[in-house]
Amino acid sequence: MGTKFCTNCGKQIDEKAEICVGCGVKVENNIQPDPNLEKRAVTSLILGIIGMIAWFIPIIGLPIQITGLVLGINGLNSSKKSMAVVGIVLCIIGLVFSVINASIGAYMGVTGQL
Repeated sequence: MGTKFCTNCGKQIDEKAEICVGCGVKVENNIQPDPNLEKRAVTSLILGIIGMIAWFIPIIGLPIQITGLVLGINGLNSSKKSMAVVGIVLCIIGLVFSVINASIGAYMGVTGQL
């Protein structure tokens, strides 16, 4: 079951609701899926790909991968679920590499190896 929204007021509603709790309009055919979910899934995939390139600069890679991970999780309920899953996987891999790279850099900085 996907998230549904009232086309009159935009409030999230139960798929089986007969009247929108936000505006009181009858919602027989007034329900549609959130179009932003698909955009989140695609954006997650794109950020996952960018994150795989940017992991070696943790200050850039970490925010990209965290954002992509959040968007991918939000996009799991869309029709483009496979893109969201691939984006999540790429973001997790990039996040692990970024954390390892940042840890090694911090260690080398503390021990004076830089």
